[in-house]
Amino acid sequence: MLRFMLEIDLKLTHQAISVVWFVGLASLEVSVLHGIFCILMIMFPALTLSFLLKNRSKLPDRNYVSKYGTLYQGIRVENKSTTVYTFVFLMRRLFLVCIVVFLDEKAFFKPMLFLQAQVAYLIYTGWSRPHDDRWYNFLEKLNEVGLICIAYVMFLQTAFMQDQVVKYQMGWAAIWICVVLYFFNFISMVFVFFRELRHAYRMYSIKRKFILQYSRKGMIEQNYFKSSRDTGPKSKLKAKKLETMGSMSSRDDGSPRKSRRQRRRQDESKGALVAKNDVDDVIEGGFDDDSSGRERHTREF
Repeated sequence: MLRFMLEIDLKLTHQAISVVWFVGLASLEVSVLHGIFCILMIMFPALTLSFLLKNRSKLPDRNYVSKYGTLYQGIRVENKSTTVYTFVFLMRRLFLVCIVVFLDEKAFFKPMLFLQAQVAYLIYTGWSRPHDDRWYNFLEKLNEVGLICIAYVMFLQTAFMQDQVVKYQMGWAAIWICVVLYFFNFISMVFVFFRELRHAYRMYSIKRKFILQYSRKGMIEQNYFKSSRDTGPKSKLKAKKLETMGSMSSRDDGSPRKSRRQRRRQDESKGALVAKNDVDDVIEGGFDDDSSGRERHTREF
């Protein structure tokens, strides 16, 4: 929306002021409607200046760039002299519209004021260098120098020059100046287009590589966790539980061989227990015979 307002500012301002000035009270409805637009177009530069100066420290923030970035896109906002570039740009357009409308019958004063406005604007852009890119600063100065040359040609198109041949030749000179300016601006647009295209391709490549890398990493992690080889605490507990369950349930559960082995182990343990009891009885009996000689303990099998 803000970019659209900057693009149509010159046309809408010229139409609103022209209709209000030339139509006047002849058509009240049309004049009132265009008068409202005229007031809005005059207030727009003032509101822009107030916003830029009030929020100058917040302009580089990401939220402000996403919302209002088109208002100062490509402009350095570190200094006040460069921050107010949009305001100066809008006021220059408003001034040019006022020259064309209010000095309609003053053929000599129009090129004079136009020349003074262009020189002042050239001094401002050359001193402040408001653009981030050096190429845009050069292009800005080139355009203003070309318009200053055209302003001098406009002097020769007035009654100041009586020779029509000179007027004709200088008219062609102004046309060739415009062709040169159009050529440099077209080259600039093509250069910017390919630069943005290259930047978009690089961002796409980085994003694609990022997605492929993390998708591959996710697949590896997923297969890694499925293989139950992780060393985390949860996986350790799970592995321990599975190991315990595996030891409890074997392939030969309930088989005859295992039951025979279990019975054999039980018989061996019982036999060892009986032998131990016999040894204990013999030791106790021998101890009693040596001490008293009265009691003898025998054990029949």
